[in-house]
Amino acid sequence: MLRRALQLAALSLLPLAVTAHAAVQQPAQILSGGMARDYILASPAGEAARPLPLVLVLHGHLGTAANALGQGRVPSPLSAWLPIVDREQVLVAALQGLKGRDDHTGWDDCRIDAVEDPGSDDVTFARDVVASLVQAGRADPHRVYVMGMSNGAMMALRLALEMKPAPAAVAAVSGTMAASSACGSMPARTSTFPISCGSPRLTGSSNMAG
Repeated sequence: MLRRALQLAALSLLPLAVTAHAAVQQPAQILSGGMARDYILASPAGEAARPLPLVLVLHGHLGTAANALGQGRVPSPLSAWLPIVDREQVLVAALQGLKGRDDHTGWDDCRIDAVEDPGSDDVTFARDVVASLVQAGRADPHRVYVMGMSNGAMMALRLALEMKPAPAAVAAVSGTMAASSACGSMPARTSTFPISCGSPRLTGSSNMAG
């Protein structure tokens, strides 16, 4: 069910439209890799008293977690997740990337030629957010998904390879694996859903194995 929601959310990025929603958004902070990292958690207004599926959402370069969840003058297409939160009883954690050498936010997605990458330990950050929500009894460890856009899509694919336990599935919107990577391949297998926003055609889906 949630894999289908992941696909529908990705497809909904083609037309930029966000409908009214009742998801509750809460800023959160966690100590990860020796530093404070921020994220925003969107949860159902009537959250069930059981562990729910969790989707990690990763903004693109120059983006923010707040914009990914519909805030700002021009909300990110990723905010299409907000109505899904209530309808499907899902948690969505929009993670906040750090600033790189270009003074803009982003992710350490392993590209050797991307001097703007912040060099932060974003794999540990994602893992720590998941572990925190699982330990709190709010997230189901077997139903963790990742969706990212652009730079966030490349980071989502890195998480598919390196995050332990591996996500159940990832959706990468307008982003690919690094052609020249500074990261070693990690043995992992997960369902992937790559999509290009330039065309309504899907670019395909596959299982990833490092």
